[in-house]
Amino acid sequence: MNYDPILQNTARHIQLDSNEIELFTSLLQHKTIKRKEFLLRQGDVCKAESFILKGCLRTYTLDSN
Repeated sequence: MNYDPILQNTARHIQLDSNEIELFTSLLQHKTIKRKEFLLRQGDVCKAESFILKGCLRTYTLDSN
């Protein structure tokens, strides 16, 4: 897996040494989401951060109306 995009983004904020990069990338999980598939549904607990490599996602907010 190519981690360059997320490592470049991270490098804009903090500098990681090679051991930290290895640890960081070992914690990442690649997930492909197909069109019209949900990343998270109402009532689900978000347990992770997401980094989009290609495409985009929509966000919906539901209220009483």
